[in-house]
Amino acid sequence: MPTIPPLPPVQPGKGKGRRTAIFVQGGTPWILEGAESGKYHVVERIEPSQGPFATLCAFMLEEMGKVDSTPQFLQPPIIPGDIAAVIPANYKVRVLVGTTLTGLGETLLVYEKDDTLNPDPHVVFLRSGRVLKEFSGLANGCFTAGFKEFRLDHKRRTAAVAFRCNGDGSVSSFVLFEANGKSYEVIFQQQAPLGAFDIYGDPRRLHVFSARTDLDIGESCVYCLHRYTIKGFAWKHHRFEQFTEETPQSAYDPNRLVEHPFFDLDYP
Repeated sequence: MPTIPPLPPVQPGKGKGRRTAIFVQGGTPWILEGAESGKYHVVERIEPSQGPFATLCAFMLEEMGKVDSTPQFLQPPIIPGDIAAVIPANYKVRVLVGTTLTGLGETLLVYEKDDTLNPDPHVVFLRSGRVLKEFSGLANGCFTAGFKEFRLDHKRRTAAVAFRCNGDGSVSSFVLFEANGKSYEVIFQQQAPLGAFDIYGDPRRLHVFSARTDLDIGESCVYCLHRYTIKGFAWKHHRFEQFTEETPQSAYDPNRLVEHPFFDLDYP
């Protein structure tokens, strides 16, 4: 495992107690303030699109201002008729993409409810409008956050779907699917607090970043800096096996880590 982390760390404690003026060009600052037991904390971000901070702010807007905060960035613009027939009433498509897990190819469909607390996502593999395999109950209380397809070895490919859970998106769930004969199966599933999913150069090796809030010193909150445990998994004997686990001293901004659920997965 390389020693260089995917994002530059921020050392804890720097800048505490100081407020910095924010000057914005072409963006809108979001500010969240909180107080408890005489303590005050403020978090400022410039127009966040994803991550727990954006999810919590959107949830508060929806509850107090009745604003529609359902994630829209994954919704396909056009749904073919044969695909639309598969989707139950009151559900919306979040992922609709062609994959090549088999030589014949297939369509990966993910649909869920517009419900902040119980989106109930379903993952479906189809071919020519016919359902080959449907998965439900994999990510209860989670909404769909992203998708990637990549190679496991010279014969196998996998489809990875990322979910954000706990209402505010503070827990991530990563699920990998593979073709198995004429059907499909889950070959990897991990949950991670404020997590991220990464591959360092080799698509057969992946890493899951999990926030360690239990190691916070002094003031702590969901969106404060945290140290992260990094678990490494290797594709071996047709399955993923954990081969390393470490918790570096560096602290990371969880909003940056979960802004996009996948890192460095630009593989053909």
